[in-house]
Amino acid sequence: MGFDFDALDEIEEDSPYPEVCAAVSSIDDPEMPVLTFRMWLIGLFLTLTAAAANIFFTLRQPAPTIVASVLLIVAYPLGKFLAFSLPISSYTIPRWMTFGNGPVRFSLNPGPWNIKEHLLVFLENEVSVFWIWNLWTHSACDVSRDQGRSSTRAMGSKEIYDPLEFTHVDMYIVHISIYFLRRA
Repeated sequence: MGFDFDALDEIEEDSPYPEVCAAVSSIDDPEMPVLTFRMWLIGLFLTLTAAAANIFFTLRQPAPTIVASVLLIVAYPLGKFLAFSLPISSYTIPRWMTFGNGPVRFSLNPGPWNIKEHLLVFLENEVSVFWIWNLWTHSACDVSRDQGRSSTRAMGSKEIYDPLEFTHVDMYIVHISIYFLRRA
């Protein structure tokens, strides 16, 4: 009872929906650069900016939230701008800096901004805009239990060693469930 690898050739590559076929190509171009300097620069910049803004605005009401679709729209002109403005020349990292893997050549601008880079920037941003449950848990502990939290506990390193005890029952059920999940 093994997997039938011959059946993979018979799987239809196209979607049965014409809207999907019109919007998404089923042909992959392996020559498109993916992990480029532009992708990392734009992705990390937008990820850090959105995460910092969302954390800052989380405890304020009404809380504006930066969602990933907004960052997707912002990433496209940034990518096009960097594809236009970065130098096209190639750089070489010497052999002694690559731990014996030979000289490595790279370019800050390997070509036009493509859909693969744009998708990876979107995936980076999708991770950064999730709801920050740890912030709510620590805020509930500060307010309802009158217990301060140090910065190491906010990062979660000391939380493992803290005994499981509740001093008040006026915590929200969401905070209690997240509290148990974090200790699991």
